[in-house]
Amino acid sequence: MTQTEIAYLGPEGTYTERALKEHFPSVRRKAYQTIADVVEAVADGSAAAGFVPFENVLQGPVVETLDHLLAHKDSIRITNSVFLTISHALGAPEGANLGGLTRIYSHTQALRQCSQFLRTSAPQASSEAVSSTALAAKMVADSADLSCGAIAPKETLQLAGLNVLSEDIGDSKQNKTRFVLLKRAGEAEDILAGSGPWSTTIAIEPGRDRQGLLYDLLGIISKRFDVNLLSIHSRPDTRGGFVFFIDLEGRVGTPALDDCLEALDEYCTTETGKTAGVSVLGSYIREPFYTRSIRSIGIIGGLGLMGQWFGKLFSELGLAVRISDTAGGEPLEALCAECDVLLLSVPMASAKQVIDQVAPLVRPGQLIAENCSIKNSSLPHMIQALPEGCEVLGVHTMFGPQTEDLRGQNVVITSTERSGTKAQELEDLFYKYGANILHADIAHHDKVSAYIQSLYHLVLIGLAEVMRSEFTSAEDLEKFSTPNARALFEPMKRIVRQRDELIRDLQTLNDQAPQTRQLFLDTFSELVKALDDHDIDRLLTSARRSEEFLS
Repeated sequence: MTQTEIAYLGPEGTYTERALKEHFPSVRRKAYQTIADVVEAVADGSAAAGFVPFENVLQGPVVETLDHLLAHKDSIRITNSVFLTISHALGAPEGANLGGLTRIYSHTQALRQCSQFLRTSAPQASSEAVSSTALAAKMVADSADLSCGAIAPKETLQLAGLNVLSEDIGDSKQNKTRFVLLKRAGEAEDILAGSGPWSTTIAIEPGRDRQGLLYDLLGIISKRFDVNLLSIHSRPDTRGGFVFFIDLEGRVGTPALDDCLEALDEYCTTETGKTAGVSVLGSYIREPFYTRSIRSIGIIGGLGLMGQWFGKLFSELGLAVRISDTAGGEPLEALCAECDVLLLSVPMASAKQVIDQVAPLVRPGQLIAENCSIKNSSLPHMIQALPEGCEVLGVHTMFGPQTEDLRGQNVVITSTERSGTKAQELEDLFYKYGANILHADIAHHDKVSAYIQSLYHLVLIGLAEVMRSEFTSAEDLEKFSTPNARALFEPMKRIVRQRDELIRDLQTLNDQAPQTRQLFLDTFSELVKALDDHDIDRLLTSARRSEEFLS
């Protein structure tokens, strides 16, 4: 066998061969009868690579593949993955009919994926599992037995000379199977490059069972290292326990995942014994079964601090990121023509102008989202100005560009009557990576913003102004500061360092800010007057009520 040949699960006509032809059309192929044969051929060097089914969207993992990968954990690695849309058909020799079939042959996965059809349309027939769909077609054709049928691709049935009795018989019309490319471990190291949604498949062999074992393992993955778990499956081992096959988001060679794998291995070997351990079965680009409607995002204002933060986030999430900015980047026309989502990360006072520039350039099906602190200044204008067919969404990230981790941060979503599939998908991205999602309409959002941003900023700027007028240096105050005072100085410093335009816009663009300021002044004046009148109880009552409110 030459080094350009790939071993695959045969015989000719299997779904595996179809996937191999579709995704790697230029390679030479050699069919093997079983998954075990394919894996063994790669392990012993008689094949340059192997190609086998790995998981199905309906039936989950192909356990035979998992078992043989584990058996060759030191010598085989998964290096790539692709998927194929599966459409099953039922065939039989010429002259056979559906009601006369007593045995139907196919691969175990195919039989399971057609269980509803078999139960309702051929209840009299037994299901007989063989190593591949193509072998099932060949067996039935060679037998010429009118009581036998085979489930396989329509083309495979016809190639074998069988009559197609029923097409598209799968339980789901969204049936897909993922296939993986296998190489020897030493030849897989140069594969770890490229962009995309990476996945790493590992096998954890605990060695022996203990109460809380799986809880501890998942805690290391999710809580300690913030690694996203994509899937987990268990298989019995030879000692009466289980092996856990786990797919983790990310790839070997990145600090977070490497540290997580090291911690898992240390836990297993120290807690459950010398027979325990963690095996990496491969890192590879793993496209989701269901194609995302958002694959690219254009950030308008992408060179600003928050725009850069968004760019880094979405790049890490596997999206193609493009930017347009008054300071550089691509023309606005390019982003509007080619991106699935446009995110406005611009000063609030500029939002309407940018919306008017974008409106004649966007197309139906795109999502246009804005990240402004005040919704009434932008969202209604977006709904009015943008053409029909465009989705419109309000987003408010309640943090600044200095934030390193999305986990635990608040993101407010303001949906509109024009928010659809892409809007939900964008929200789901924030949620998936740890954000606390809150929903608010325009009026409620701006009312809350008037208090926690407009008024909060004003009060702290005012307090800083009073202190500045009485003391020559903040150090004079900090020397006397209590823990509470020190906790106050940090946000005060951040706020007075804000850009002038943000300070201005929070006070001038929120139509609920004036009444909020007036309410604060009235309340503050009342408390001051009570103190001047020696009515300390009024202040104490306010403190106790506020204590109850804040708790």
